Amino acid sequence: RQVIADRGQYLDGCKDGPFDLVYVDCDKKGYAAVFDVLLDTPGLLSANACLVFDNTLWKGRVAEGTTGMSPSEEEAVLAEAELNGDDPKRALKAARRDRAVAQAL
Repeated sequence: RQVIADRGQYLDGCKDGPFDLVYVDCDKKGYAAVFDVLLDTPGLLSANACLVFDNTLWKGRVAEGTTGMSPSEEEAVLAEAELNGDDPKRALKAARRDRAVAQAL
């Protein structure tokens, strides 16, 4: 089933799902929020769901390998999360997302 809707209106309180394929075409600044909602809303995605985000290869940066975090940066995020009593997996996910979004803008 195809759903065309404003992300704010549709994802807030979405009871549909699970979805096997989600194609997201919104403003780049909104990708992080949409990504978090998709992953954090129980039952929204099927176990093998595929997420497709439009315009993520901005100026070839992803293809050139210039996005992402180095292993030492990831270790620092994990160490800080543990020190602060935060969930390390969630902290690393947020740091990776924030880095990718910042580099794409």
